[in-house]
Amino acid sequence: MADHDLPTKPEWIQDGKFTYDDGVEAMTTYGAQTELDAVIGTSDLAAIGVMNQAVAFGLSVPDDLAIMSIDGTQMVKIVRPQITSVTQSFYEMGNRGMKMMLQRDMDKFESQYTPFRIDERDST
Repeated sequence: MADHDLPTKPEWIQDGKFTYDDGVEAMTTYGAQTELDAVIGTSDLAAIGVMNQAVAFGLSVPDDLAIMSIDGTQMVKIVRPQITSVTQSFYEMGNRGMKMMLQRDMDKFESQYTPFRIDERDST
């Protein structure tokens, strides 16, 4: 955000453990009259919680509030509107992790990045 001179506020970042209830709580904290026009949920479950609470407040997704999630599981496709997601390959993550554990010294972990894509759906 800072790289693009976009404003931020510490209260926009809500802590949690990636659960549905964390998303509901975050949206409850933002309130029905939120100044935000978009939210990125740190998991599909959290994004669904944000969306359901936003709708309960009478907000329209995506007209009043755009929502995006990080995961891209089947859950984003079975809710309405379907949620735009940063979709990751959990299979690839697990595959690489197991190879690292089986082929390398456990004291020499290294970070790796797996491919991802943005799947645009109806929530943005």
